[in-house]
Amino acid sequence: CRLCPQVRRIHELEAELRKFSRAVEQSPSTVMITDLEGNIEYVNRKFTELTGYTLDEVRGRNPRFLKSGHTPPEEYARMWKAISEGGEWRGELYNVKKNGDHYWESALMAPIKDVDGRITHYISLKEDITARKAVEDALRAHADELERRVAMRTADLDRERALMRAMLDAMGEGVMYVEGTTIVYGNRALAEILGMPPGSLMGEDISELYQRVMRSGLTYDRLRVEMDEMLDRNLTWNGELKLERLDGTPVDIAVVTARVKSASGEVLGR
Repeated sequence: CRLCPQVRRIHELEAELRKFSRAVEQSPSTVMITDLEGNIEYVNRKFTELTGYTLDEVRGRNPRFLKSGHTPPEEYARMWKAISEGGEWRGELYNVKKNGDHYWESALMAPIKDVDGRITHYISLKEDITARKAVEDALRAHADELERRVAMRTADLDRERALMRAMLDAMGEGVMYVEGTTIVYGNRALAEILGMPPGSLMGEDISELYQRVMRSGLTYDRLRVEMDEMLDRNLTWNGELKLERLDGTPVDIAVVTARVKSASGEVLGR
């Protein structure tokens, strides 16, 4: 018959409509459709599960009853401007359930248009992200606490370092700390012994400094081997060195050298 193709087409459209309807109703995301005034015409099953409101309870109402007051009015204004002009809005909303509990949603809102391109309704697709936000908040709080502790520990270490340096600079004995061959620290008394300005030793290569101030005795490489052999057997190396200040004045010094180790026993310096 002449109407058979049209009838088949109607059946196909009805079947497709039922398929889409089931997909929307069974969607893991909340779905809401409103008219052009923002009044609710449809919500799916997931909306009811999440908020506690049935379709009958919300039909004809404006979704503003879900607001918690957390989202600023300016953001809602941007949302309505975007969708009323045919665009989309994406963002996060902090809303209130029927029982008073608060929840976070990741939302997509967009217009629904007819075949002529005219906006007839608005649709919102939302995903419950409350658990994710809770994890993010916990991680952020943990990071803030770690940052606070690090800042406190850094301040404590800075105070301890300043105190230690003040004590070392007040000593009459020269003190040097070396990592590899780099002088990391030399106190005021050591600079005076060598006839050098205070603070000028830091960053110097000890082998080069040794060559400049050594008056007589072993080369630095030979002295280092002798020190290491002794330090492998004992806690300290003791010896005397004949040096010459940078102004040419001779000076004889007694030296005690020890290794500095970490809590795990790793040698850090001497």
